[in-house]
This record gives sequence, structure tokens and C-alpha cells, in this order.
Amino acid sequence: MSRSKGNADPPSKLGRSPWKRLLGIDLRGWEKGPALLLFLYALVLFTCFYAAKVIRQLHFVDELGAEKLPYVYLLGALISYPILRGYTRLVDRLKRHYLLSVTVGIMALGMVVFRYTLSYGPLLTLAFYIWMGLVFAIAVSQFWSYANQIFDPSQAKRLFSFIAVGCGIGGILGGQFASFITRIMDAESALLAVAALHLPLIILIHWCEKLTSHIERPAEKVLPAATETNGKGLRLVFGSRYLRLIAAGTMLSILAAQVVDFMFSWAIQEFTPDSGRRAELFGHLYSLTSLAALAVQV
Repeated sequence: MSRSKGNADPPSKLGRSPWKRLLGIDLRGWEKGPALLLFLYALVLFTCFYAAKVIRQLHFVDELGAEKLPYVYLLGALISYPILRGYTRLVDRLKRHYLLSVTVGIMALGMVVFRYTLSYGPLLTLAFYIWMGLVFAIAVSQFWSYANQIFDPSQAKRLFSFIAVGCGIGGILGGQFASFITRIMDAESALLAVAALHLPLIILIHWCEKLTSHIERPAEKVLPAATETNGKGLRLVFGSRYLRLIAAGTMLSILAAQVVDFMFSWAIQEFTPDSGRRAELFGHLYSLTSLAALAVQV
């Protein structure tokens, strides 16, 4: 018999250890399978991103120099805006699990393409840097949108913190995977290994879709034009003190992350001439920052 989103089994008062309470693990009834699969999806997705991020930073510093990073941050923001606006117009034309699969496929294919084109000049290095940040941002947005379709708000309060732990663990593993793989092959060839890591994501998301096919999901809604949506969104943000604080906190966190990224990249460039050692240091940096984020999340 099919069950709606809110019909999870009641929580058990017994048998929940302090570790389960600390990590927010409270899986009930049919939620267990989808929640575990989404946890694994987040773990693999962030492993892929941080492994590729190490290679991206290493190649950029080697080819263009860390001093050019601030210009790339600005250029990336300018390029991303029109692309994301166009994306919002198309996002509801595909089912969420198909959209995730397509995005993962594009990410893996892009890794393969850049493996064989990065050596052709600085413009390809620049394109790889911006492309990677953009597709990952879209992939994360799609992931949480899909999770929001599966679980209702009360379930999300219990389950999303557990699923998000997978993001932190993935970041730790991604940094170490990149450090390891760049010891046995060059950075460009390592992109092929990262591309292969994307393949389990397609299996996980379709498995999750199969387990949740019984859920009563809200009907798909056609979004208004992007300009209308952006205008209403800005009015909503500026009209709420709470949302203004969230927006300010988000902006400050992004600025802080970019400053740390720039300073660390510059320091590695100045004091670590060996490319292999640079990859190892980038990997350790991203593993440590992910470990700190995981600690805060817990």
C-alpha cells in the first residue's frame, strides 16, 4: 500500500543512542532507504567536487598564477548570472531525477573534455575554473530541490542534517583522494579518475527514485518569468530583517571563503615550487575545511 509523505512510522522513544541524537539520525519507516541513498549521493558528489577542485586550483596556480584569482572570481560571477537566469527558465521542464542525471553526465563528460584540452592554452584553464564552479553550484541546488520533493517540512527538519553530514565527509575524502591520485599520475590525467567517480551518482539517484515512487508529490508548477521571480525575491529579502541578515551572512561567508582561497593559493605558489607537493597541500586544506564544516554541522 502506498504511503504519503507525512506517513512515516512514529519515532521510537527507546534505543536512540547519544550519537544518534547528536548526528540527527532519526530514520522512520520508508524514510530509511531514501535518506541513506541521499546521504551517499551527497558524499560522492562532494568527494568529486573537492577532488576536482584540488586539480583546478593546482592547474590554475601552475599556469596562470594565484595573483589572477580575484579577477577570475569577478568574471565567474558575471558569467554565471545570465546562465543561471536561463537555467531557471528550463529547470521545470524535466523531472528532478532526470535533471540530476543529466547534470552529473555533463560534469563527468566535462572532466574528460578538459583532460585533453587544458594544455592548449590559458583560456582553457580559465574556462575550466569557471565551468567547474558553475556546474557544481547547479548540481547542489538540484540535489536539495530533489530532496525537498521527497520529504515534507517535518521530515526535512529531522533528515536534512543527517544528509548534510555526507557533504562534509565527501569534502574530507575528496581532498585526500586528490592528494593520493596526483602522486601516481599527472593532474590532467587525474581528471579521468574524478570523472569515473561521478558514475555511481546516476545509480544512486535512480535507485532513490524507485524507492520513493509511491510518495504523493506536489504537482509541478510552472515558474513565472525569471525577471518577475527575481524582482519578487529581492523585494521579499529587503522587506524582511531576518532574510536581510541571512543574505548578509551568506555574502560575508562567500567573501571570507574567497579571501582564504586566494591567500592560501598565493602562499602555496610562493613557497612550494614542487607541483606534487602543491596538490598535497591543496588536498589537506580542503579536507581540513570540510572537517571544520562537518564539526559545525554536527
